[in-house]
Amino acid sequence: MKTLNKNKFFESIRYSPHAGQSAVHNSNARFRIVVAGRRFGKSMLASRECMARLIVPNQIVWIVAPTYELTKKVFREVYWGYHKHIPRWIKKSSEAELKIELVNGSIVQCKSADNPVSLIGEGVHFLIIDEAARINEEVWTEALRPTLTDTEGEALLISTPYGMNWFHQLYIRGMDSKEIIYQSWKFPSGSNPILEPSEIKEAERTLPERVFRQEYLAEFISGAGVVFRNIHNCVKGISESYRRGQSYFMAVDLGRHRDYTVIVVVRQEEGHNHVVYFDRFNKIDWSFQRKRIKNASELFGNCRCIVDSTGVGDSVFEDLANDGVNTTPFRISSNQIKCNLIENLAIALENESISFPEIPQLINELQAFSYTTSEATGRTLYNAPSGSHDDCVIALALALRGAKASNGVFVSFAN
Repeated sequence: MKTLNKNKFFESIRYSPHAGQSAVHNSNARFRIVVAGRRFGKSMLASRECMARLIVPNQIVWIVAPTYELTKKVFREVYWGYHKHIPRWIKKSSEAELKIELVNGSIVQCKSADNPVSLIGEGVHFLIIDEAARINEEVWTEALRPTLTDTEGEALLISTPYGMNWFHQLYIRGMDSKEIIYQSWKFPSGSNPILEPSEIKEAERTLPERVFRQEYLAEFISGAGVVFRNIHNCVKGISESYRRGQSYFMAVDLGRHRDYTVIVVVRQEEGHNHVVYFDRFNKIDWSFQRKRIKNASELFGNCRCIVDSTGVGDSVFEDLANDGVNTTPFRISSNQIKCNLIENLAIALENESISFPEIPQLINELQAFSYTTSEATGRTLYNAPSGSHDDCVIALALALRGAKASNGVFVSFAN
């Protein structure tokens, strides 16, 4: 393969990599594995490495990610990098088709790891695999790695960690000095010199510890993707009847279609919240659901009731108000609001500032609840696994929010 002076090329396109990025650019390893925290500069690193490789004639380069949507972040940096700095090199380009062909015969195109069939049968000279840790091992071993065999091609695998999976094993291999064709690096978010330290401190303050360690410190954590820890240490106590003088807060997650309606009542005492009442049901008429919600409220002194209003009409709350339920709607109208709810609950579980009796449905949902991070937007997305429910989790999270009160004075639920 024709050699290229990368540093000279980077100067020509006005790219000044920071120290961490330079270490990867300057490596001659065939397989480079980069473990990096959020906002390290992964996309810029990968895009500029891609641009440099394309300058070599007749190269087939793929940008691969878990989905087509995720390939766009790196591809757009390549696309606009060429159009802005060296448009004379472009023969054909299509941002819609995620493909660029240069006048020297080199081509870059995007591929989705969720369509393994499209990854078979073509020789590739250089692979960029973004968010590699979130790709199935079989996609790497059975589809992507074989594309590099005939061409003796190279790969740049770059990702935040995601458990002790095949990407972690590849990272360990690259840390072994005897593995000459592999080289690995680990860069926490703070390795980016232009990232304000206050941003990292804010993330550490507001995110659950394991999320911060994985997403910002770039640490491999067993069981990554799981949101709630320390669950079993919070299983204590029993259901309770109403006690005069105590503060109670009730939350309802209304079932829609196949989902369940879940009622949770918590008691707050000396900063600790305990679930005293739990009910879960589905496939019953709204009139009967109203009766069960009203009954639960009356059992605990007509306590304030927070109802998840996402996707339901105003008539629901009119009905509950007419029934005498002291209700307040709470609409999860954005991903950020949901993140705040879930992270507040995760921290409470870690701190053991919430407890509940042994309720199998609740415990199972807490254990299964997971998160992913969108590389395209950087947002954390919290959800139950496909085919599972999160009604208990949402109800508990809302009840915990409702417990933010002092001396029985209810706080605002404006969202």
